[in-house]
Amino acid sequence: MPNTAQTIYIVTNRNVLYSKNNKEIGFGINFNSKAPDELRLAKVTGTPKNWKIKIFPESSNKNSPGKTTSPAIPPPSEKMFIDLLKRMNKHKRNCLFFVHVFNNPIEDVVERCMRFQKKFKVEVVAFSWPADEGIVGATNYRTQKGEAKKSVNAFDRCLKKLNEYLLKHADKRCDLKFNIAFHSMGNYLLKHFMKSSEHARDTLIFDNVILMAADTNNEGHAEWVDSLQHRKRIYITINENDNALALSRMKFGKLQKARLGHYTKDLFSTKAVYLDFTHADRVGDDHSYFEGKPLNNQNVRKVFDKMFNGQTVEDQLKYDPHSGLHRVP
Repeated sequence: MPNTAQTIYIVTNRNVLYSKNNKEIGFGINFNSKAPDELRLAKVTGTPKNWKIKIFPESSNKNSPGKTTSPAIPPPSEKMFIDLLKRMNKHKRNCLFFVHVFNNPIEDVVERCMRFQKKFKVEVVAFSWPADEGIVGATNYRTQKGEAKKSVNAFDRCLKKLNEYLLKHADKRCDLKFNIAFHSMGNYLLKHFMKSSEHARDTLIFDNVILMAADTNNEGHAEWVDSLQHRKRIYITINENDNALALSRMKFGKLQKARLGHYTKDLFSTKAVYLDFTHADRVGDDHSYFEGKPLNNQNVRKVFDKMFNGQTVEDQLKYDPHSGLHRVP
């Protein structure tokens, strides 16, 4: 089967890379040179192994007090949103926002998002924060947790713009759904985002909010998880054998508290639906069981397909009332 060109979108607070003739050609490993909350946008087209990136220009009125853009000329962020809506309507696809794990260079983010699009038939927008590979160990892990926290304001700006454009172009949305998935340390960013009560309603635009293999404390998670606003469900995925989260607990030379994504006790959220993948066939000790071999298990694939497309899944799974888990076979 030939590889057909795909399109995904990126919202990022990474620094911009330039060619020798000063052309914007990509994103680097650091924060935007202006500030960690500065956003740039890009459209990526191609295949997972052969793609090109087009970075949207900055707004013409940026940093120019008193200067306004003509209402007839939408800013770059709105143009990207309109382009996204056109693709959603053309292909009859829902949208998945994705916030990635640490140790993810932009190339890995693009390739994973393209796999999401192909496997689950969704349009994909990635929020990418500076989380590139570094020396494996406690220092790099601690640094990237700090970078996730510094990205909270940028993430807030992204969601506020999305809210604004969804309201403005509500007539073009039809019945298509917007969902958001956070993977591993992306949930640490979400946790600190939710610590401010002013952010509580920012996630109401999403049908499903999905916390996958969350690398954040299980202890006290209900407090911030229950503050998440959503239109349909909050899902938390768990794999007790998750090797990456087991290693995460030992990053500082002593055990961290149990990670939300691999602990099946103290599941006290009154709003979240907990999904246990521990004994699902082909999952094993996988940390990214939404792709690769685990998807050869049709039960696993079906669960992620439905979550990513704004549907509910728990009514088809066996529920354990003692643990509060819905088990994926």
